[in-house]
Amino acid sequence: MNSKITVVVADTNIWRDLGAGGLIDRLFQLPYDFVVPNTLFDQELKHYHWADIVPEYANIEKLSGDEVSRAAVLKKVDHVKDGKEPGIIDCMCLAIAESRNWALVTNDRRLRNVAKTTSVTVKTTVWIFKELLKHKIIDAKRAEDALADMKAENRWVPYSVLQKLVDDYK
Repeated sequence: MNSKITVVVADTNIWRDLGAGGLIDRLFQLPYDFVVPNTLFDQELKHYHWADIVPEYANIEKLSGDEVSRAAVLKKVDHVKDGKEPGIIDCMCLAIAESRNWALVTNDRRLRNVAKTTSVTVKTTVWIFKELLKHKIIDAKRAEDALADMKAENRWVPYSVLQKLVDDYK
């Protein structure tokens, strides 16, 4: 596992969550380099109204053939035992993070369980909010507004945990 996080790969839902909360521009103020696999950007993100900012601040990376193959293998790992697999694009995020020794940010339970079979450091939206607050990139009011916006967009984030975190920064 990485002892110090410097490069972060965020999966599909993290981008959608932060986009719904109006936090994409704030994310890039954190002291990390953000990476987006090109397939994720091209197939999932580029149609969002905030997508034009992503290539300005994040590195859009192409996966190697080995990383694509690894993503296919990771997709078949089923540690949840509910018969459902994480999406291939999210597995590409995990594969590139694993191959290049980067951290992964995801709220997807299935993907987090698959990541347990690797050495990848895995974080969640809670970590992002904590970092945004810790680095004073957002204040508690802005965090609450982001949570309300995410809730209005029916994003699947741990609202009670995030609200407690925000309350601790008031």
